[in-house]
Amino acid sequence: MQELFFIAIFSLFIIPPIFTKSAATALFTSWTFPVLPLLYALLASFVYRFLCAQHVQANGHKSLMTKLCYALGAFCCLCLTAVLIERGVHLFGSAQFLTVALPSSAKEAAYCIVNFACASFYEEALYRLYMPETMQVILQRICTTERGCRTATLVSETASVLLFALAHRYLGTASVVNALVAGIVLRAACKKSRTVWTSFTAHFAYNIVSVALFSVL
Repeated sequence: MQELFFIAIFSLFIIPPIFTKSAATALFTSWTFPVLPLLYALLASFVYRFLCAQHVQANGHKSLMTKLCYALGAFCCLCLTAVLIERGVHLFGSAQFLTVALPSSAKEAAYCIVNFACASFYEEALYRLYMPETMQVILQRICTTERGCRTATLVSETASVLLFALAHRYLGTASVVNALVAGIVLRAACKKSRTVWTSFTAHFAYNIVSVALFSVL
């Protein structure tokens, strides 16, 4: 049953984003009620609650302050990586300019926050917890040696990061590279803190800051 759920989620929600067409330059110019992000968040809630139960470790293993430190560290790494990649893109003259507008009202601001909260939770639940952990469990079932189990871990971790990066192809090459590094950082934060909420916090904060910065560039 676990394998069937994995195949279904992989086929319906992990593979399709890789083949999404390139985004228009005017990507974030209006903020409306986030129907699709909410639906994806509901899916992520189901995955987190019922399919990740065996992977979710007790949050008490790490103090709240420790988790906040991991979240802050991951957030700083995401921001630094984004700045370095952006500078590199401009240096080589291959920048892809996206039109980004800040919310113009309290209602649009609320829609923006809900949008990014849902999207961040969806990606963290799938790419940082469900994908690597479940793939590792499935692959280790066919392992017969300790070396094989280590290989299964490496394959599952690498695949989840690469798939997350490729899901950002529609935003251009720079976004793929940025997502690749972000995937590594956020997965490390999730594993070290033993909770997906640490990587979610960093991811959500980074998305909000990114919109604010791109709107003035």
